[in-house]
Amino acid sequence: MGTAVYVVATSMGVSALLAASTTAFLIIKYLGASYLIWLGVQKLWRHKDSEIPTDTSDTTLLRAFCQGVVVNILNPKTLIFFTAFLPQFVDQRRGSYAGQLAFFGACFIMLGIASDSTYVLLSSALAGRMRGNSLLRHRLDRYSGVAYLALGVFAALSREA
Repeated sequence: MGTAVYVVATSMGVSALLAASTTAFLIIKYLGASYLIWLGVQKLWRHKDSEIPTDTSDTTLLRAFCQGVVVNILNPKTLIFFTAFLPQFVDQRRGSYAGQLAFFGACFIMLGIASDSTYVLLSSALAGRMRGNSLLRHRLDRYSGVAYLALGVFAALSREA
């Protein structure tokens, strides 16, 4: 869904305007970096002294979905991909520029769904084993928290392309 926002924005020319504006790019970059750092802090200290819940209700799934959409929308690399890489494949002789961008964006989304679904199926298979091991879950929270923090700091400190 986050990628769909970029597909629509690119097809309408909004992404090109954002890419042309250093200020807009930096805002997206720092918002994304801040969000990753916030997620890392949450992972590291959320369940400090309590048992990690195993609740998989719709609320938890909706929250995970919304977090994924926000991360994708605030990812400056997605903005760069849709403004610098994707338009190279548009051929004006083959029809509408916006239509071709929408088609390529839809193909990109379908490939993402296929690859991400593979990750989901593999993770689901491992989740049952992990639910019974609180030490493993605790360590995974710590490692993923550190990874989020590192990615956030890296994103904040990286220079524009």
